[in-house]
Amino acid sequence: KNIVDPKHQNFWRPYIAHELGHYYFGTLKVFSSELGDMMSEGFAELLSLQLTKGIMGEELYKQKIDEKIEHLKKFSPKPFGKIKSDTEYENRQLYVYDYAPLIFTAIKKEIGEEKMWKWLITILETETTFTNYDFLISTLKTTLNDKKLTELIEKQYLTNDNSLKNAIEKITTE
Repeated sequence: KNIVDPKHQNFWRPYIAHELGHYYFGTLKVFSSELGDMMSEGFAELLSLQLTKGIMGEELYKQKIDEKIEHLKKFSPKPFGKIKSDTEYENRQLYVYDYAPLIFTAIKKEIGEEKMWKWLITILETETTFTNYDFLISTLKTTLNDKKLTELIEKQYLTNDNSLKNAIEKITTE
């Protein structure tokens, strides 16, 4: 397949955007914990989704979101805050490429685009030994500087056994 061929661009452009996202999430910031793989792939995929929406349009973006939701129909993921080992992902492919980006997309919808970008920058710039759940939530707290909003996000999306359902509801509700 030719990557510049218009009939294949809906696959290749988001794929390349995801791989370029690893410059930030995987090279600039190396993740080291049970959630490291999820953060590296999940944030790269989030960037891919945002570039898809901005460059290729809302229709393809919604198609990509719908595909992720469809992939997860029979998947019951453990929320980030309850993961103690990457073996608890159950299905790495679904967890890091579908579940994590949907959680991050729902959080973006809760906090707004500006604060989401600020959170991503905070994650990238914060020096730490371990990029575990405590790191993830501490960077969110720093970014939001809003205890109630941080607690809402944590309870809805990061520690809730129904986090996937909550995220899908948030994403699909205009």
